Amino acid sequence: MKKDRITHFLLHLTKPIMTHMPLGTTRKMQDLSGDAKQKKYKISPDYRETEDSQIVFAKGNSNSDTALFYLHGGAFVAGSSGYIKGVTGLLSCRLGMDVYGCDYRLAPEHPFPEGLEDAFRFYVKYKKTYKNMVLIGDSAGGGMIFSLCALLKGQGETMPYALVAFSPWTDLTFSGKSYEINKNCDPTISKKELISSAISYIGDDRADNPLISPAFCDCIGFPKSLIFVGSDEVLLSDSMMMHENLLSHGVHSEIEIGQGMWHVYPFFPTRYEKFVFNRIKEFITND
Repeated sequence: MKKDRITHFLLHLTKPIMTHMPLGTTRKMQDLSGDAKQKKYKISPDYRETEDSQIVFAKGNSNSDTALFYLHGGAFVAGSSGYIKGVTGLLSCRLGMDVYGCDYRLAPEHPFPEGLEDAFRFYVKYKKTYKNMVLIGDSAGGGMIFSLCALLKGQGETMPYALVAFSPWTDLTFSGKSYEINKNCDPTISKKELISSAISYIGDDRADNPLISPAFCDCIGFPKSLIFVGSDEVLLSDSMMMHENLLSHGVHSEIEIGQGMWHVYPFFPTRYEKFVFNRIKEFITND
């Protein structure tokens, strides 16, 4: 508990700096955080080369017929191979599964739907190698896994086996109450910061497009879903809305709210660390 409070305090302390950095600096800092994750967790991932420059592949330590396809966070404007390597390495070491990370194109240079099209193309290609493919993502990537399911459904492609989302950003119309309720206690992100990124990503489209804001999409036929979100983050409502939308369409959905936790808290060493990864393993392996 003490370590969690210290981390929470330090994140609050650095939030004004992190949320006002130029985009280029933000991108560099996010990549560096990928290296930091590996050092914090003391892991040595087994990375393998692929023929696709936009794909990072971390080999798991088992012969499981289930693999993960990871979509990274970064508010659709940041996140590249350095950050992706950190997260795919963490997931492969903790879960013992092969993990593919997609370095999809970013806004504002590449607004919607270009990043989602990248995710679609590579998912369809790599899912053929495994019996089961699980979509997993954090923040913007956590929302994108649901958008990708909607796109797969619309294109008549087979659905993934399951979905796991960390603090998913699912409503770019900002209708959730937690943007105001948690604005002073969220130690990592702000609504103002997200609005700027949303404008860059949406481009000439509409914020309520279900492929942009999957909290409003038709989820009939989606696979089972597990969502992790912190009680103190502005995106709490987005997770709740997505969870409720899935349930309303008859989809099995579970949500874990980390009390006193922040945005994408499973990627930090906290009291929830063992619980989170054990929970994911159990969720994926149980039919």
